[in-house]
Amino acid sequence: MINVFISKNISFHEHSNSYNYYKVIVFYINILFISEKYI
Repeated sequence: MINVFISKNISFHEHSNSYNYYKVIVFYINILFISEKYI
């Protein structure tokens, strides 16, 4: 569910100047969610 929401936001933000910065944030958020699940 989270990944679907993120992918929609990425397609929405594709043309913005902060697109690369946004991808980095999404990447770290995914890592946090994954690590919380396994901890």
